[in-house]
Amino acid sequence: MFIWLGCEEKKKTVQEDESPRWFDTDTLILWDVDASAASRKKIYRLKDSLTIIQPVINGINQTWPEGQLLIDRRNNDTLYVRPADPEWLTEKIGNTGAEQFMSFAAMNLLEVKGVRVVCFDLPQGTHAAPGCWTNEDFRDWKENR
Repeated sequence: MFIWLGCEEKKKTVQEDESPRWFDTDTLILWDVDASAASRKKIYRLKDSLTIIQPVINGINQTWPEGQLLIDRRNNDTLYVRPADPEWLTEKIGNTGAEQFMSFAAMNLLEVKGVRVVCFDLPQGTHAAPGCWTNEDFRDWKENR
């Protein structure tokens, strides 16, 4: 079982053999992460290549409504994103919250075909700073089933 976030219902639980195609939704999350334990759990297994960024952004924003992540730009294999309210991320949610949000967002966005680097454009703050993430950053994270 896994959770699929879709446009018709807020959350829908489905069996893997009846899984919807990612392009049938406008809201999608593929990974649940626990940054403090350096662990991740795949909650949606793609049958096709994910080629559109916006459904993942919508899933991140539905999961973290305070964060409201925006696409800034894309340059080849690098996606630049920024929070609508950078102060929320840099000053208000603490070190653990910032790490959780950024790793959750990066891990999910790195599933988009052709995105190999996710960079956060934001000012240097107490709890978060601008930086880039790749799959290499999650290589040693344990995967829960």
